[in-house]
Amino acid sequence: MRDHIVTNLCIEIEAFEYAPFNKGGGNGKVHKLFGGKLPKAIEALNRGLAA
Repeated sequence: MRDHIVTNLCIEIEAFEYAPFNKGGGNGKVHKLFGGKLPKAIEALNRGLAA
């Protein structure tokens, strides 16, 4: 995730469909871990990165 953020300056839910995230379970895994809280978690992460 660190490398992705350094390159893209943020993270989007769609990023979990691609490498390297898909190697660890991708979208399915991240949705299983965060459920309905995922959009707010991504938003908070991106807001923190922009600060």
